[in-house]
Amino acid sequence: MMIDKEKLCEDLTALGIKGGDHVALGMSLGSVGMVSGGPKGFIDALIDVIGPSGTVMIPTFTHAYPLSLVRRRKVPVFRPEETVCYSGAVAEFIRRDARAIRSRHPTNSYAAIGDKAGQLLADHNHQSAAYSPYSRLADINGKVLIIGLGYKLVGIRHEAQAKAGLLSYIPPYSGALFFDDNEMVSVFVRRDPGGCTKRLPDMIEQLQAAGIVTEGSVGSAKAFVVPANEGLCIMTGLLQRNPERYLCYAARCLWCREMERRLGLCPKLSDKRWFQRNRILRFPLDAYNYVRVKNMSPMTLGRCLLPRGVEAVILPVAIRRKRQRTSR
Repeated sequence: MMIDKEKLCEDLTALGIKGGDHVALGMSLGSVGMVSGGPKGFIDALIDVIGPSGTVMIPTFTHAYPLSLVRRRKVPVFRPEETVCYSGAVAEFIRRDARAIRSRHPTNSYAAIGDKAGQLLADHNHQSAAYSPYSRLADINGKVLIIGLGYKLVGIRHEAQAKAGLLSYIPPYSGALFFDDNEMVSVFVRRDPGGCTKRLPDMIEQLQAAGIVTEGSVGSAKAFVVPANEGLCIMTGLLQRNPERYLCYAARCLWCREMERRLGLCPKLSDKRWFQRNRILRFPLDAYNYVRVKNMSPMTLGRCLLPRGVEAVILPVAIRRKRQRTSR
């Protein structure tokens, strides 16, 4: 069945979206169903609901590339007016809309339409924190609207990780090319890559317990709304108090494994996997992640990992043998 504008407006209103709201959107249009007018039809309905004093903002993220390629100028140059985003059909429609403003961050740009678009995206460029527009949204009592993505709090979950101080544990290894203020092509080094999100949907239980989640549906898609200010405060607090609770179980997850290594979280884990049980088992994994971050040659890798090997494997064995000799 075709979902018309009137039905979309009814569903959005039932979720608590109203005139004057400033909304950060994350959605899968395909999950909504056959929307009359496609992305344009959906955005027209949302703008009708929030009115001229409201704002809609959406991520228009673009690719980050290995720094080895970026520094050799082997990747495309980010152009805010032209570079296509990978955030979905609705995000791409808003990016192209003549009413929209797009920020100039080389990998984590946003597009917004409405009264506070300029305030949300002002000076969001290569010098800015990647997810800071969500904090600005929280400052003006905005809302996060998620449609058809389960309980994934798109975008704002990474701002919570940033405010909790958890996005600095991975050394910079990716970036992009962009035009600086002098219209020269420059290298952007991404210093706050988004952390792992596999277990962040678990946070919805705490948000629901706080009574700040409004759930419903838009077309055929499950949807929910969270106030940006309260949601960001709760998620940041959860990550600060128990970062180990939100580590995923994938051995190859660079972010989770590096964070648990640098914060010394392994002894605190109640449900340990094979790579978390002792230092000898973790050493090959640490080495693998080190190669991924540094993009090293085998010779350089050997020089850098030798001290780690001594500390993780050889030194504990030597200490244990010395204790055995002493006990005799």
